[in-house]
Amino acid sequence: MKKDKYFGISPRITRWKIDNWFENWLSYKADNSKFWKNIYVFFYYIFDNKYYKGGMPFINEWLDKYESKWEGKFSRNSLIKDMIYCLHRYEIRMRAEVNL
Repeated sequence: MKKDKYFGISPRITRWKIDNWFENWLSYKADNSKFWKNIYVFFYYIFDNKYYKGGMPFINEWLDKYESKWEGKFSRNSLIKDMIYCLHRYEIRMRAEVNL
């Protein structure tokens, strides 16, 4: 079994993608459905739980910092799911500054 370069170094670093047929199928379904996006996020919660939990303080810190920009436009829960989905699906990371 090949060891990932960053996997296991830090609870804030995750493998971008669990590259297998099921994840690929699930990501395809999640692209067009909120239901499947929730399942996709749950998949990473189950199979990459250490890193999922390790990243949550960073996500919450980011959301708290920029709450005035998104409050009332989006729910916190939907933003968390979108952030996790975009991280794994598209390798998109949060930036320090945003314009909403």
